[in-house]
Amino acid sequence: MSVDLKAEVAQGELNEYNITHGKVSKSGIVLRPQPTNDPNEPLNWAQGQKYSTYVVCCFFTFLAFMNSSAFTVAIQPIIKEFHKTSTEASYLTSLQVLGMGFGALILMPSARLFGKRPVYLVSILFLCVTNIWSYFSHSYRSLLASRIIGGLMTAAADAVVPSLVADLFYFHERGRALMIFHTAISIGAFGGPFINAYIAQYAGWRWMCGAMAIAGGATFLIGFVTIRETHYAENGHRDLLKPEDEYATKRSWIAELSLTRGFNRNESFLGWLLRTVSLILYPPVWIVGLTVGLFIGCNIALQITSTQTFTAAPYHWKVHSLGLLSLSGLVGAIVSFVFGGWLIDFIATRLTARNAEHVEPEYRLPAMIIPAVIGPMGVLTFGLVISYGKSWAGAAVGYGMEGFGATAASNIVVTYAVDAYRPVPPLFIEASLSSLLSSSHAVAACYTSVIMFQLSPIFYASILGLTGCSLAQQFPPPVSYDAVLKSPIDPNITISYKVPEPGTCTTAFSSQKQYSGYVNLPPFTLVPYQQEYPINTFFWFFEARNNSDTAPLTIWLNGGPGSSSMIGLFREMGPCEVVQLEDGSYGTQPNVWGWDRSSNLLFIDQPTQVGFSYDHPVNVSWDFIKEHVLEPPTSLPTNVPSWSFINGTLATGNRANVENSTVIAARAAWHFLQGFLSAFPQYNPGQRPNQTTIEPTGVNLFAESYGGQYGPVFADFFEDQNDRRRAGVIPANSTLEIKLDSLGIINGLVDTIVQTPAMAAFVYNNTYDLQGMSQTQYLNLLSDYRKPRGCLEMASQCHTQATAVDYEGENLDEETTSICELASISCWGVQSQALQLSGRNPYDIRFTSPNSFPSYAYLEYLNQANILRSIGAKVNFTESTTMVNAVFHQTGDDVRGTQIKKLADLLARGIRVALIYGDADIICNWVGGEAVSLALAHESPYSSTFAAAGYADIVSNDSYVGGHVRQYGNLSFSRIFDAGHTTPSYQAETSFVVFSRIIQGDDISMGRNVDLSTFGTEGPDKSLHKNKLPPQPQNTCWIRAIADTCSEDEKDQIYQGLGVVENGKWSAEQPATKPNIVQRFARRHIKEPKPTPARYDIDKPEEPPVLDRLLNRRLSAPMEPIPEAHSPRPSGDIPERLVSEHPFEPTPVIQRNAHPSGPASSGAPVPGPPKTHEPTAEPTTLRQPSPEPGKP
Repeated sequence: MSVDLKAEVAQGELNEYNITHGKVSKSGIVLRPQPTNDPNEPLNWAQGQKYSTYVVCCFFTFLAFMNSSAFTVAIQPIIKEFHKTSTEASYLTSLQVLGMGFGALILMPSARLFGKRPVYLVSILFLCVTNIWSYFSHSYRSLLASRIIGGLMTAAADAVVPSLVADLFYFHERGRALMIFHTAISIGAFGGPFINAYIAQYAGWRWMCGAMAIAGGATFLIGFVTIRETHYAENGHRDLLKPEDEYATKRSWIAELSLTRGFNRNESFLGWLLRTVSLILYPPVWIVGLTVGLFIGCNIALQITSTQTFTAAPYHWKVHSLGLLSLSGLVGAIVSFVFGGWLIDFIATRLTARNAEHVEPEYRLPAMIIPAVIGPMGVLTFGLVISYGKSWAGAAVGYGMEGFGATAASNIVVTYAVDAYRPVPPLFIEASLSSLLSSSHAVAACYTSVIMFQLSPIFYASILGLTGCSLAQQFPPPVSYDAVLKSPIDPNITISYKVPEPGTCTTAFSSQKQYSGYVNLPPFTLVPYQQEYPINTFFWFFEARNNSDTAPLTIWLNGGPGSSSMIGLFREMGPCEVVQLEDGSYGTQPNVWGWDRSSNLLFIDQPTQVGFSYDHPVNVSWDFIKEHVLEPPTSLPTNVPSWSFINGTLATGNRANVENSTVIAARAAWHFLQGFLSAFPQYNPGQRPNQTTIEPTGVNLFAESYGGQYGPVFADFFEDQNDRRRAGVIPANSTLEIKLDSLGIINGLVDTIVQTPAMAAFVYNNTYDLQGMSQTQYLNLLSDYRKPRGCLEMASQCHTQATAVDYEGENLDEETTSICELASISCWGVQSQALQLSGRNPYDIRFTSPNSFPSYAYLEYLNQANILRSIGAKVNFTESTTMVNAVFHQTGDDVRGTQIKKLADLLARGIRVALIYGDADIICNWVGGEAVSLALAHESPYSSTFAAAGYADIVSNDSYVGGHVRQYGNLSFSRIFDAGHTTPSYQAETSFVVFSRIIQGDDISMGRNVDLSTFGTEGPDKSLHKNKLPPQPQNTCWIRAIADTCSEDEKDQIYQGLGVVENGKWSAEQPATKPNIVQRFARRHIKEPKPTPARYDIDKPEEPPVLDRLLNRRLSAPMEPIPEAHSPRPSGDIPERLVSEHPFEPTPVIQRNAHPSGPASSGAPVPGPPKTHEPTAEPTTLRQPSPEPGKP
């Protein structure tokens, strides 16, 4: 074209000319924008030059987004190492992404003023440096600072890269070019967690940062020689008609590496910053930014929620499995490459051709319809699946749909913005804005992800309509301890305790001292075991009613595994019981038959994460209906009953942060006692202050239910440690002897091989004349028990393997664990069939389920803010933690079968061993207990004498026989009449009488002071007492114990949000909240999974199946109000030195506690159960009164 032609082409006619005479591509497409004839213009570069620059920058984008998503899969390791909550751990992701958003506002003007090449190189260098900083961070603050600064300085990977597309590519190429960019983002965001999850799992989270630092350093070196400056100085006055020979010659490769070529000294940073921000007011810009922000925010929400959801029930994934889930998002992103790249270019080109080759940026937008539908549908699918505990495959599909929508939608709207703002490509601020908006949304997502996906998934589908209302709070109030001590014998152990306020647990005499608090064991206390978490073990100690300075010390443990010892304290044999007062609130009164009558008492919540014990406190929301723990805590969704949700604080629920076998728990308990007894030496019977002699009384260990596993192993370990002290293996000057006098096991699971067939036998034929199965069914169960690869064979193989290579349980090797876990499952199959066939309550054969006795009111009581403050609790009370139950059974702990031998060793040491069984229990029934006692005798010094001893009456008082006992020497077996699983709840006086005689070494039948070395009971060789069935008691449905105490009809109404809750009790008086249309749709079409028969938590009635509820953490469960009536005063057979001179008479006025205060509010129940007594007496006998009319 001649120079004269320039004059003939008016500026307004330039586009018309280009359409007719302009340059075209090889395929005949008119090039837009028309390039100049300058060989140095980036549009004229060879494809190799263009893509070497662009691909390296996109690889940097991949690294930056992989880096920003790294800690979504490392939340648990961060919680564990820095003792932070999951919310604080999520800041490492959300604040870094927010930093990228703000960094874009700085780096975009910087790229305009200094050139894109130096900005890229500095940004890549910061990626390397900040990850080195992260690798060496030894505090949470340092790590967080490194992530925020890294986000700020790596923003070029997001905000600046799209402007390269405007510099390097023509209109018809931009969709595909930007698809490379967004694919890099997607691979980093979706594939990054896959890579990082494996690194975190097998090398540790620090190597995620180390690997990124190495990759960043390599990218910097490659980028230094490949990234060219794309800013074209002639853009402001591009002359399309200027001939090529008037331009400078093409620069050499070395000249292209200049760091100053893009400098623009005619502009100011502030001016460009203001112009950048001003573009936010343009609708195309903020619409694009909001769209990209919402999609990226949803993706971050999915990643964080995946970590919280799939590592807990019912999925229990390991960290690297989370990475596999992220691949589904990557697949969706790859699919969108074709759709979001090729298709939008095709549509835009076709529409341009139909519009006489006039280009409109809006031609990109029709393709937006598909991702705008698929993306939100993916989020909805993901939320529904995890909310209702469905298969992970559904969540993966939803994640993939979201990945498709996020990648395709981002590419479409960004390409649209590039086209719309081509006149000022350096001002391409939409990336900055979208990054800022997405980052801001990501911060909100860290708080709202659980709400969106677990509280109301259908409601969340609208996202923008998410609202909340006030929610009852039960966060434990701040605690100020009366003392925080370092153990005198081990300064690494700390003891924090309080003296509870009067009335918290009202004892018989106000002079009785009590202390509650925590013993803290720092990480690695339990070497050689891998304990990388702190152990904060809760205790509650009570002095005896008289002579506490010389009274023995009794340690009480409930079982589960995973059940709190507060069950024993408030429902069974503790010094006080919970009562409901006239105004409906809960208080306490002294327990007439509390075991503090004859001993100092120490209640311990163990292992870690049981009851009030914890590893790290985590704030959560608790869904009573679904029994889900939601983290972080959230506000109450609309149209949901206020009684169905509550906020509080729990342990982490991390499976790795718990002692997963009885042997490891025994070591933790020994260290706990070393700390406690060194802080309170006045209560250590073996070592009194200011005395040189050893007192004759000692420590007594009483354990219930799974305590049949705990008791023998704990006692054996304590004795072994004493031996090691004497032998000098462990230093005597930094440890204390724990002198054990007696071990009591109440309705204990001691030996699975012995007790499994006894369960079937008891259901088939028992003293209540209830035949729960036919003879054929009974024989079939015995056949299942004995069949090849059945319970007997597998449990025997486990026992042999454990004894041969793992006797002490210290080496939880994979082979032994696998054999024992299979044995545990096989034996449970037989036991569960027996329980199902019985049709009765597994903890009391006399009644059907549900059965709310003993009362659950103590769970309401213990979660009141004033009670939590009074006892120094750092977390809300949890009665049973099924996660702990699960990890114990997964190691096959209950079938390793060494307990009988350990009990025999204790007898050989001269320690009294007492087996006590209520005769109405099924799951740990007295027939199995009797079989255990005979098997134990066979292994002990009493192999012939114990079996020869007869059964004698247990004379509870002058007019009542409470059971039968067989006793010879230090071994005894007691059958307590008319008592369920928690024996002291039903037969309080008889249980106390038996206990007091055991710890004094007396005749259990009559309470006589005898020589146990030669004493044996006399009587028949079998206990033939026949029981009478009482009427079925009236049941109470407790909102904190729906599965245990509510009928199927009541559950259906609760799941619909119907009924009212008062003081923790649900009733169907009126609908609490009318479900909205979305909730009705969900309830009609999305059914809650029905519990299938599974292993029962031994201390928890009607615990749903292990596979369905394995790691769900229950916030609290309540109990029935305690009666004001009391048992008869103690008889003369109780040793004088153990009983008050004037037997305790309950005061007429109940000492009560204040109403719930602080966080406890809004009608949401506050835990705390009362205590129960013996069955109503027959006319000819005297028994303790029942806890409520109609109760057993």
